[in-house]
Amino acid sequence: LCPTLGVIAIPSAFGAEVVWWENDFPAVRPLIGDRPDKVRDLVRPKVTDGELGRILDHTRVFLERTGGQIPIRLGDIQGPLDNAALIFGHTAFLEALITAPREVHRLLGMITDLMIEFAAAERALVDAAGAEFVPSSFQPWLPDGHGLSVANDVAVMLSPELHDEFGVPYLNRLSDAFGGLYIHSCGDWTHLFPSLEKVRGLRGGANDYLTKP
Repeated sequence: LCPTLGVIAIPSAFGAEVVWWENDFPAVRPLIGDRPDKVRDLVRPKVTDGELGRILDHTRVFLERTGGQIPIRLGDIQGPLDNAALIFGHTAFLEALITAPREVHRLLGMITDLMIEFAAAERALVDAAGAEFVPSSFQPWLPDGHGLSVANDVAVMLSPELHDEFGVPYLNRLSDAFGGLYIHSCGDWTHLFPSLEKVRGLRGGANDYLTKP
């Protein structure tokens, strides 16, 4: 069972407005836009802020109703780059990598801290119920202690050099905290293989890119 609400979890905790579509997963409106200076006013949220608290509540309900007999997956917490792009707005985020790198790094650091804290909080709930915690949202199955599954979709739009600077340090922090990393990215990210080789404890990766129609 996976207590996921789509990509909104971390951005909503920072204050991004959630849009609840009638027939699809929810989305968030950009919080920063073309004002990277607004990052300086952000503080690291708590693990119950925004929709994170709802995901933890769903985790509790799953555990209660299954008696801890069914494994519980990590809620969808995306990855540092993806969360930052959702908080900025994608176009503004890509521009800020060049024009406001200090603010981007500050936000990525806070996001990574929150991701680590939230995943640990959900794991603690599952462990306390005697159930199996699976540290990935969708794929693959991972034994707890051998990694964390994250999304890195925005990376396909970065050069290896930009990914070295803005991607690898935060992926390494996640990997160090959870004993490895499994990375999913939609799109063709083969140009990033030299950069991905710098991710410590990389267990594997996957994408949804098709080379043929």
